[in-house]
Amino acid sequence: MPCGCSAGTCKTCKCGKKGKFCTAECHGGQNAQCINFDGSQFTPNPLTLSAGALRKALSGRGLSPMGTKNEMILRLRDALLTEKGGGDERGGGGESKNDILTRVIELGDQMDYEGILSLAGAEITSQSAVGAMKKAYRLLSIKCHPDKNGNSADSKKAFQFLVSAYERLTKPEQYEEEESSSRRAAPKKISRSNQGCYKTIIHCPRCNMDWGRKELGLEDGAYNWFMMGIREYSCGRCLLSFGCMTARHRCPHCKKDFDYDPKDYHRKIVCGNPKCNRPFGFMLYHVSNKREREVRKEQKALVEKLLKKRERLRARAKRATDRGVGSSIKAEGKEKESLFVRGLLDTCPRCGKSISEMGFEARKYPVRTAKEHLRSCIDKAKHKRYQKQLQSQQKEKEAKNRLIIKQEEQILLSSWEMQGSRPGQLWTLTYPILQRLCERYGLEGKGSRTEMIKRVGEYLRSKTSSLLLTDGSEKGMARGTRKRIASEPIDEDLPSNLQELTTAQLRAICASHGIACSSRARKMDLINAIDKKRLGKQAPLLLTGTNEKPKKKKRRKAARKKRMDAFEDEDDADYVPGRDD
Repeated sequence: MPCGCSAGTCKTCKCGKKGKFCTAECHGGQNAQCINFDGSQFTPNPLTLSAGALRKALSGRGLSPMGTKNEMILRLRDALLTEKGGGDERGGGGESKNDILTRVIELGDQMDYEGILSLAGAEITSQSAVGAMKKAYRLLSIKCHPDKNGNSADSKKAFQFLVSAYERLTKPEQYEEEESSSRRAAPKKISRSNQGCYKTIIHCPRCNMDWGRKELGLEDGAYNWFMMGIREYSCGRCLLSFGCMTARHRCPHCKKDFDYDPKDYHRKIVCGNPKCNRPFGFMLYHVSNKREREVRKEQKALVEKLLKKRERLRARAKRATDRGVGSSIKAEGKEKESLFVRGLLDTCPRCGKSISEMGFEARKYPVRTAKEHLRSCIDKAKHKRYQKQLQSQQKEKEAKNRLIIKQEEQILLSSWEMQGSRPGQLWTLTYPILQRLCERYGLEGKGSRTEMIKRVGEYLRSKTSSLLLTDGSEKGMARGTRKRIASEPIDEDLPSNLQELTTAQLRAICASHGIACSSRARKMDLINAIDKKRLGKQAPLLLTGTNEKPKKKKRRKAARKKRMDAFEDEDDADYVPGRDD
């Protein structure tokens, strides 16, 4: 019998009718979403917390604070169960961990991937949204992870089945492409039917303006690139740049917000809102081949610009760390007080009161007013309230920055896949993306960024080289493989200007193309190695001319010297000793 806890109280079983708490036997054992539980066994009690307190508790544990109050209560309950450890071996669905491991292994042997994720309590199908799949995967990973089960053999096998089920359901086209991969990865070209698909409503996350209006002058293909996570666009009202990960998406049926992931673009999903079970897809507009080639070139330039910006921010953060900026909160407060006294800050760093709130005289003489205010600003209660306000603002800022970084990483990954997932462009991917690729291909996800690029590049090259036509012998196969990898063109995979890149980026490019370089190699050494790989045996063109010109220059110098020697000999012949010149 399905659980009816969405209203806040369970009334579909005997326990709920008698005013008692539900047990593991209620609802056939599938009570992962049951909110009729004993909250007094947890500290804090999730049932007594307000919505704001629930969000704070979830954020402090690294969990998502999004969703309804009931969803947050269940999420906090599962986290508290995990923190308790061996005291309660029951999961969110009321089953013990051993039962869940056994059930996951059984379904994995049957290749029932939908059934594995449905063990979390909510039914998961191939049409479910990626957000619902991710929620079920995270809930089950807490119970199936080897670290939570003493690294037992069953937990390792169950966790592998769980990861495989999540990957196959969220990205089924990946496994189809692996079976029919070509000799060289071609640029991604997808065509499908638009039956049951809509151009969904998208809103700006800041001003809530509709995106994609005709008056903005966007082409139809802009919707494709936006929803695939390839590009960001600016709002026509507030000029905010945002992508599909940061925008607000509305269901075309119930007109309510839903969580969107770029993996959902080529699937039909259900928004997951109450009383809305109608599936829908996303419109795919036709784009000509010429326009696609232009977009790939434009996207390559945008990716290079994004990587340069991230490198500048990283270098700036490193310089700030070396100088000790922000290393001490007390030192930072004293520095702000010094700036406030000198009139370089308009707000008191202790209580948050601004100069404009202190009257006309304060605005006329800000330095003297700031000094007098600091002498009298001794209310610790105000200081504490202001510090809490600053901390909440800092948390909101960090959350926005994390979302922006996630959007940028999605742009880099989608651009790499759009270009054909070529090994030569692995240098454009960040460390977290490379870790995900290593996990996807079953490779070791540890080590430096350069080492992971080498692993993924060798794996992708081994896939392409295994499909070569040879004479059937091992010698012919090896010769064909070496010819394939050595003759791979890399001009289209290189940036427009190697001189603008840092040494770390150049090392990543060398790793992407299988170029061996020493750990002591300098920037010019790396550039020369890349040019040698790109040009091969062909010598670079010289702007100084051919090799005959220097020889002609030497002959002209020799003739001029001969004439000067002859002229000096003539002067010496006319010279008479003792005569004045």
